[in-house]
Amino acid sequence: MTAEQGLAPVAQGGFAQTPFAHILVYLHVKQMSGTLEVNDAQHSATIYFRDGAPAKMVSSFEEKSLGQVLIDLKLINEAQLRTCRKEIGAGGGLEEEILLRQGAIDARAMVRGLREQLLHKILDVFTMPEGKYAFYDKVNLLVGRGADEVFRLDPYPLLLAAMRVHGERLNVGAVLAGLSGRWISVQAIEPLKRFGLTKAEREVCGDLMSGPASYDMYMKSNRHDRHVTESVLYTLLITKELKVDEEPPATDNEEDGARASVILETFAPVPVAAEESLSAEALAFRRAVQDKAAAIASQNYFEMLGVSTTASYEDVRKAYFHLAKEFHPDRAVGPERQDLRDILDYIFSNLAEANATLVDADAREGYERSLGEGKKGSPEGESADEAEVRTILEAENTFQKALVLLRRGQIGEAKELVNKARELAPKEAEYLATQLYIEAQERPLDAKVDDLIDRLRTALDDSPRSASIHLFMGQLLKRSGRPAEAKSHFQAVLDVNPNNIEAARAIHLVDRKDGTPAMGRATVSPTWKPSKQTPGSRKRNAAIIAVCSALIIGSVAYFFFQTTIGERVDTCETRCSADDACMRAMTGAKMAVYGETRTNPSLCGRICIDLRNKLREGAKKARSEGRDPFAHPCFPPQK
Repeated sequence: MTAEQGLAPVAQGGFAQTPFAHILVYLHVKQMSGTLEVNDAQHSATIYFRDGAPAKMVSSFEEKSLGQVLIDLKLINEAQLRTCRKEIGAGGGLEEEILLRQGAIDARAMVRGLREQLLHKILDVFTMPEGKYAFYDKVNLLVGRGADEVFRLDPYPLLLAAMRVHGERLNVGAVLAGLSGRWISVQAIEPLKRFGLTKAEREVCGDLMSGPASYDMYMKSNRHDRHVTESVLYTLLITKELKVDEEPPATDNEEDGARASVILETFAPVPVAAEESLSAEALAFRRAVQDKAAAIASQNYFEMLGVSTTASYEDVRKAYFHLAKEFHPDRAVGPERQDLRDILDYIFSNLAEANATLVDADAREGYERSLGEGKKGSPEGESADEAEVRTILEAENTFQKALVLLRRGQIGEAKELVNKARELAPKEAEYLATQLYIEAQERPLDAKVDDLIDRLRTALDDSPRSASIHLFMGQLLKRSGRPAEAKSHFQAVLDVNPNNIEAARAIHLVDRKDGTPAMGRATVSPTWKPSKQTPGSRKRNAAIIAVCSALIIGSVAYFFFQTTIGERVDTCETRCSADDACMRAMTGAKMAVYGETRTNPSLCGRICIDLRNKLREGAKKARSEGRDPFAHPCFPPQK
């Protein structure tokens, strides 16, 4: 394909000499844009990079669809995916477009799913250790192939994810063997946050933050899982975040200890701002961002920029700069907007790609040609069967939207959609049942619902194996004071779906109200009497009780000591950050309490002695000035 286009790669070779991980780092450091083609005896892959980050990929690997990825992430359910695929089969569009239109996901969930899908695609390339590659600079060979959306993926967390999954097959040990006889350490904390470290990986980095260590001794005394340790070391090494020295450098051990305590903190995710707490300006910006992200899924490049297909070069540039200013990721600042950065990056990446394609004459010509080939046909002239299928799919789509609204408690909006679905498919029993259920919810709790029960029996006759209709019937019968009949319908639900928690709970409540013992509850015979104890058994029981009591009291005391001292040290670190001496002393105490003496016992011992001396000097000075010796803000008054 590339030879036919007259293109020549600026770099080519094999992964045996230059591993894929190293290519990712190089392209990222150089901020290069272009297309990487990869192939081996079985598979091929084409990856488009924009500004040094993977943005789009097409491959011969069997890959998960976006819908399946969203199910794995528990963002949608199987019913929503089935409805989506029915609409795709009828020419309804792309998965993300349909799921957004159904209300099954929002823009944030879509961005998360697209990110995860691209991650899984690129991880497959790491299974091609003998692959050959060729890189074409400033060329997008994926224009018109697949969806238009572009999602830039940070290469650093991608590399660490690849090491977790495929590290054992990538000969990582051979690369790390070159560190033998050298000293390793990590100098900065902030760059590590972008890797998406797990708890175990953070602990490995915590050891490296405590100061330079001999690689050989570090691996020999390694207290972590070896695969985790090697994955972290390899990733930090090739991304230049691991400092390597030929000889142990002179360092300030106290500062190293302070850094080691910081790395153990959890990198908390960015909290999602609650809409009710937002200002009017922030709320308007948030909704504009979400609407734009949702719209992009179904837009071509012209529609993304809001220009016509005949727009000039200047019109395209003007529209791009206007939108780029409005949706730039740098606008995600402050607590009200920081959780929108991923969505803004998604929008901005698409706008930039649309602009780059439409201002390049050759790229624009190819893109317009691909749009012409992909235009959908009109519904005019369709047969009666095709029209019926389209109506059924439209009804199901509308009904699924209603169920989403019903789960959210939006009864009024759900009712409108269910009524519309009933108009499109009046014979569908589940639509009728849901309509009756909504009508029952709108009535007062003490109102009669016998008329709804009679109408629901009609729906049940049409679909006797419908779990949802049986569940609705059971709830209405229970509300009407007919628990025995209700129980039979709840049991029918379990016959169809044994995992239905709501039906099982309803049966349990009915049984309790009727006085029937709940399943699995132990019963005690009224004739039971305690057996007589001998003197020997009494002594043995007393000894067992004494030992258990001692263990419990000891555990509680140990936990109280650890928690109290740890919390006091944490408080002191917060309040005394301006006092270097106190800060260093308390950091040493924290290391001792948390068992970090293994990393640097001499340092910890020195700092703890320094802590004791500082406290003695402070108390002596306080007494000489007539002050309370325990008036330090980090220590409560003595009682």
